[in-house]
Amino acid sequence: MSASTFAERLAGLLTTRRYGRALAWLDETDTTMAEARRLAAAGAEDGTLVVAGRQTAGRGRQGRTFVSPEGGLYMTLVLAPPGAPADGWRCGFAAALAARDALRAAGGDEVEFDWPNDLVAGERKIAGILMELLSPSPDGPAAPTLLLGVGLNLGGDPSAVAPALAGPAGPAPGFAGRDARAEVAAHFLRRMEELAPRCADDASWRSVLDEVRAVSRAARGARIVVRLADGTEIAGRGIGIDEDGAVRLRDDDGAEHRVRYAERVYAARRDGDEASRDGASRAGER
Repeated sequence: MSASTFAERLAGLLTTRRYGRALAWLDETDTTMAEARRLAAAGAEDGTLVVAGRQTAGRGRQGRTFVSPEGGLYMTLVLAPPGAPADGWRCGFAAALAARDALRAAGGDEVEFDWPNDLVAGERKIAGILMELLSPSPDGPAAPTLLLGVGLNLGGDPSAVAPALAGPAGPAPGFAGRDARAEVAAHFLRRMEELAPRCADDASWRSVLDEVRAVSRAARGARIVVRLADGTEIAGRGIGIDEDGAVRLRDDDGAEHRVRYAERVYAARRDGDEASRDGASRAGER
């Protein structure tokens, strides 16, 4: 898809006031997050959207690789933080909800939120979220700026393109054989523009979090494994997500754990045994 084709399709579908009205399309780039940083430093307006047809150096959390083949939707939204910068993480949860709703609105199959920053279909990761808060600086933006990166596997199967790097990544179900990138982007932007202001107010945030919990594996008893900063892994059943974003789980001995910062480890069954595959950080820099 060319820049003009995507822009025309998106413009015909947009119902937002600001989000996506300023658009930067790149046929190929290292990461859309890197391009968004450059635009933010140059004074990009709130709601500017950076989209790439392909990324050559997509990165995830902790610097891991995010495989970004042609046909996926790789975008970064440049935002003025809707509330206190310290609460910017809320927008990550909101973005996951907006992306999920966008996939459904565009005709995709049902997917779930997987703490802390992914969307999954079964055991396949089909989308990831990454955020970065930029502080004012001489070489950066003039005001605090939130970069919200979203990667959606709308094209081919990343594990077929780069099996050694893709981990548990898979294609979003329901999009085979059609290019729905502009449609999904338009639905995402509309939903995100609705959700972002609700992240700034505690009472409104609780209602957003309730929506996230309703589609979250961790809040519905799924078995999860998290890896702490020191390398310790905790496995158990999810029993909820707190208002500060922490996940709560009960391990096999019945002890309860509350984890605020950790990496998600995907568990998959192979030949009857449970094995772990590290996929949490392939949320992907966009």
